[in-house]
Amino acid sequence: MKSKILGIFISLSLLLFIACEKDKICIENVPCSSNEYMPLAIGNYWIYEVQDYDLNTYAITTLPWCDTIKVIGDTIIRNQHYFTLRSTEGLFFNYLDDISFLRDSVGYIVNDSGEILFSDSDFDRPLNRTNMSTGDDGERFIEYAIKDTTFVRITPAGVFGCLDYRGQAWTGLAWDDDKVYHNCFAKDVGLIYQSAFFIAGPISPPIGTPPTNEGRRLLKEYNIE
Repeated sequence: MKSKILGIFISLSLLLFIACEKDKICIENVPCSSNEYMPLAIGNYWIYEVQDYDLNTYAITTLPWCDTIKVIGDTIIRNQHYFTLRSTEGLFFNYLDDISFLRDSVGYIVNDSGEILFSDSDFDRPLNRTNMSTGDDGERFIEYAIKDTTFVRITPAGVFGCLDYRGQAWTGLAWDDDKVYHNCFAKDVGLIYQSAFFIAGPISPPIGTPPTNEGRRLLKEYNIE
């Protein structure tokens, strides 16, 4: 009798487990994201306050516009499901295009070109590289890797612990330790902070001209479906 009761209990437990697992599966071939640090679902959006930080005077100016990222749809590219994101990234940032296609690939957020834009599990190893202008001192680029599992950022939307998809610039001769590009992601929220360097003044300054300003984006408002 005890064996029968035990068998029934095990069977019910297995059924419950299977039912729970089914709830995790994307229904009717609709794409879903398992990456909690970049929630991808249609209707999600993030609104950012934009700041200009002067590296010489240390003055911070809040600019009179907000940048936004919104998940506006989904599509299939090369038999893979992608979410369609529309981004207005102002003057300083090129993390996303105006229209981007992203998907979760087993712990990595990748775009339709196969570039890794974030990972919640692959730390300290270079994940992506963006080229800069090549000067007399050779190739220049920014190399990105996930850093700081306990990184904390304060934004108008709150205080967040986050992973930092951090970029470091290779100047052609050495790593520039003073110029670090931040892309901070908070669990169950998404991208909450960014920074990037730029040169205020001439549209085409001479190659090798050091940055004069740092652009910053701080999460102000968001919606997660």
